[in-house]
Amino acid sequence: MLTAVIVAYSPSPMVAVSSLLPNQVITTSSYYINGTVWDPSGVKSAVLYLNNPSNEFNLTRTAGANGAYSFSKQLTGFNSGLNAVFVSVTNNNNVTTILPVFFYYQPVTYVSSGYFNNTLSS
Repeated sequence: MLTAVIVAYSPSPMVAVSSLLPNQVITTSSYYINGTVWDPSGVKSAVLYLNNPSNEFNLTRTAGANGAYSFSKQLTGFNSGLNAVFVSVTNNNNVTTILPVFFYYQPVTYVSSGYFNNTLSS
C-alpha cells in the first residue's frame, strides 16, 4: 500500500508595531499601540498581551490594502520600569507569529517648591 502525504506550506503571518520602538521610554500612563498584521491566507485573530498572558486584549482590525489589517489599542496599567507588549497573530491556517516589544515606563514627576508664588524683592 502506498500512502501519499501532502504538506501545504503556510508562511508565518507578518506583524509590525509602528508606534512603539524597542527600549522606548514612555512617560504617560496611557499610550496607543498601533500596528499592522498581514497574511496571504487571511488573519484569523490578533491579540495583544501587556506584560503577561493573563493581561490579554483582542485587537479590532481595520482592513487595508492587499490583505493587511491595521490595529490601534490604548493601553494603561504599565509597571514602573521595564514592560513588554506581545502581539500574537494567527492566520487562517492556524500558524501563529508573536512579536515582542520591550519598553520602559518612567512617569514624569512634578515637584513644587513653593517658591513660584513668592515675590522677589531687592
